[in-house]
Amino acid sequence: GWSYRGSVCKDTKVAIGKDDGVFFSGVRNAARQIARVLGAPLDGVEVGAESCKWNDGYLMGNFGHGHNRFLLSKCSQDLIKKTLGEATGDCLARKYKTSYSDVASDLPGNVVSEEKFCPSFFPNSSRATCNTYSHALQGKDDPKRCAIV
Repeated sequence: GWSYRGSVCKDTKVAIGKDDGVFFSGVRNAARQIARVLGAPLDGVEVGAESCKWNDGYLMGNFGHGHNRFLLSKCSQDLIKKTLGEATGDCLARKYKTSYSDVASDLPGNVVSEEKFCPSFFPNSSRATCNTYSHALQGKDDPKRCAIV
């Protein structure tokens, strides 16, 4: 994906991402690009995020596999707050004619079953399955993952 960082109230408020159109593969990328538009930097790489490590696996860092992959680091949170605090005008309060939350209300798990989702990643294997495993670093169960067993 690609976007202009901190552009939420500017003419450059643009974000581009890729999704396969079937299995919601671009949801995390979309979240990452929206966070950038709101002011989040890449962890450990960009100005303002030097103290947050790329390999901690947060949304704006390396796409990790643990619980952090769904969260924003402290650096991202702080810079989003800063961007929103500096926002001028009514750009964040505008009302639009179409409410897109009404257009697509189904969640990925309600649209595609586990039985169809995992085999799509391994089309040449009849042993693809979706299973839960314990993430050693987090000490918590990670969300279900596709694997060949």
